[in-house]
Amino acid sequence: MKKLLFFIIFSIIITSFNQAAALIKCFRSPQYGGNGGGSFSDDLTEINRITKVTIRHGAVIDSIQTTWLSTTGATVVGTRYGGDGGNSTEFTINDGENICKIEGRSGGSIDQLTFYTDKGRQFGPYGGNGGEKFEILCPDGFNGFFGRADKQFVYSLGVFIPKR
Repeated sequence: MKKLLFFIIFSIIITSFNQAAALIKCFRSPQYGGNGGGSFSDDLTEINRITKVTIRHGAVIDSIQTTWLSTTGATVVGTRYGGDGGNSTEFTINDGENICKIEGRSGGSIDQLTFYTDKGRQFGPYGGNGGEKFEILCPDGFNGFFGRADKQFVYSLGVFIPKR
């Protein structure tokens, strides 16, 4: 019993350490939007690059979900933050391509998102025209998202930008 308890506690400590180490390798962009919902943060442990982003959208951004290629070559599907309303759209990021800019609109929630890659591709705009404009520039790409969401909407959003 003591060995099992030790193993469980040790596993929790190692997992927490690995997640913290992954975040130390990144810094956070500004976070845009409102204060609704609860905070979220992508787990960037052992993540190599983003391969796909899935967005649910209507008049606002209902949810966002990221898929990555791990450092071992496996596909990792992240948590979907937000709800299941609106239309679902996904886009794929090719090998050697990065999302280098996000334009959006936000007020009390994330109203709109448009993604641009360093290969000249544009995805979006997704969502509506409410709120004020914002822009996140990340010339070398980013690793994942953080922000605030509940079971209906994404209220705020920022990105993790790798330290180079």
